[in-house]
Formats: sequence, structure tokens, C-alpha cells
Amino acid sequence: MSLRLFGHPIHSQVVHFPIALLSLALPADLIGFWRGDPFWHTAAFWALAAGLLTALPTAATGLADFAALPKEHLAESVAFRHMLVMLTAVSIYTASLLARTWGAHGLLISDALAAAGQLVLIFGAWLGGELVFRHHLGMVPDRR
Repeated sequence: MSLRLFGHPIHSQVVHFPIALLSLALPADLIGFWRGDPFWHTAAFWALAAGLLTALPTAATGLADFAALPKEHLAESVAFRHMLVMLTAVSIYTASLLARTWGAHGLLISDALAAAGQLVLIFGAWLGGELVFRHHLGMVPDRR
């Protein structure tokens, strides 16, 4: 049984925040390069920082849901891959945030890492969708 708040799984409620915030970093930097405005690079920094911060409760609730899966559940391998892929994405984004401290070259490295992180994040989100839509995890049976 997943962690729930008012009958709704908590993991699926909080997952949107890190995905949205982390996904904003690269576009903000690209706008900063295009416009020559450092505001956008600052916005990208804070999007990364906030995305990584909100990834903590998201990971915690996901881990609790994973631990609650019965052993030998059909979704166990997908859930494990989802967890590994998302932890990889967070690690890449963490490296992206750290690279920003290296000056101008670091900003380019940060953006390359953010692009890689975005691809990994999309794959991890797809696996999360598999858990919900194919394996029906976190869903309440229709009571009609």
C-alpha cells in the first residue's frame, strides 16, 4: 500500500515539482545565452537547487512505496529500474549544479549535464507511468 494523503498517493502528488523545476534549468540557461542576460542563469541555478531539494521528499515517498511492494510483485523489476533511473537523473542534475561553480566553462558543462539529465529524467518518468498505467500501482479500484 502506498503512502496516502486524503486517499491519494503522496508520491504521485510530489513528483511533479522536481520534474518541472529540473526541466526548467536548461531552457533558462539557453534564454540567458540568447539574451545575454545573467538573470536567466541565476534562474536556472535556483531551478536546479529547488528541483533537487524537492526531489528529496519525492525519493523518500517513492522508496516507501517500493518497500511496500509485495515480494515477487510483477511490477517489482520496473519499480526498481524506475528508482535507479531517477536516482541517476538526480545525480546528473547534482553534478550540473556543482559544475555551475566552475565559472563560464562550468556553465557549459552544467548545461550539457542538464541535457543528459533531462533525457534520463524523461525515461524515468516513462517508467513511472508504466507503474501507474500498466501495473495500476497507487490506483484505487473503480467502485461503481
